[in-house]
Amino acid sequence: MYRNRIEKDIGRVRFNLASIEDLIALKTGTGRKQDASDIEALKIVARATGKGT
Repeated sequence: MYRNRIEKDIGRVRFNLASIEDLIALKTGTGRKQDASDIEALKIVARATGKGT
């Protein structure tokens, strides 16, 4: 996951964020309805931005 991170600077602070693909992987197989909904939303974002799935 660290390898695929997205680095964002906000002010003078750098944040490491999970990539969309990694978020989908983390939420897959949990059996939670909210995670299933999040996965669908993340896939839409990924397609719209050209970042993965």
